[in-house]
Amino acid sequence: MIGVSLIYLYYPLEKIIKKENLKIACRVVDWICVIALVAISFYVILHFEDYMQMMQNNMPSVTLYVGGLIMTLLVLEAGRRTLGPILPIIAIITILYALFGANMPGLFGHRGYNLRRVVSTVFGDQGIYGTATATCASNVYLFLLFAAYLNASGADKIFQDIAIALAGKKRGGPAKMAVVASAFFGTISGSCVANVVSTGAFTIPLMKRNGYDASFAGAVEAVSSTGGQIMPPIMGAAAFVLADVAGIPLRTGLYRGLPSGGDVLLL
Repeated sequence: MIGVSLIYLYYPLEKIIKKENLKIACRVVDWICVIALVAISFYVILHFEDYMQMMQNNMPSVTLYVGGLIMTLLVLEAGRRTLGPILPIIAIITILYALFGANMPGLFGHRGYNLRRVVSTVFGDQGIYGTATATCASNVYLFLLFAAYLNASGADKIFQDIAIALAGKKRGGPAKMAVVASAFFGTISGSCVANVVSTGAFTIPLMKRNGYDASFAGAVEAVSSTGGQIMPPIMGAAAFVLADVAGIPLRTGLYRGLPSGGDVLLL
């Protein structure tokens, strides 16, 4: 509820439809989407036991059925605004395949599912409220909040200064600085994109000034930032999703051999 609402407010429709006479209409549409999202979410929260029972039995009430349709469209639109059209298109193709796959011949055909069954799956704990959402709400959010606090406090600047001090005077120093800075920044950010934006703003121009090709400088920063994504304690969201799906406890620390309890320790 909070995440998708922020998407509609942070990526308003007026940024896409850049017409002065339609700005008010775009804002009205965005607020209608946010209100609908909040209303449906609160309904699920207040009637959670009924919601779970109906969804597990694939027998949603009329209210949940309509709410599920609206929520599916809202999530697809939110994905389009943040990630572009490719992922929503794949999701739409998957939904259409579930609806009309019975008409396909050969191995690709299946027995077919009606719209109510598809909505129950998408709107249930195997879809919108599935493992990824649960993991983000319970684990990833806390680390991202910690990372945002450190970034706002200027901790990333400290890591950049440490990287300069460690590798600035060595052979290939600018490239080594990019690697060290990305590794340090990865400890407070689980996003490789944020890593590139933050550290790459000074490492890429520095590498170019020291004779590195622009493509090579960008590649060094991109690869080091991708590696920095898995640095503890933040790491990427995929690590938490993997642990949750596998049902194996995740502990962050130095690797000291396989623990007796069967936990997974990541470097």
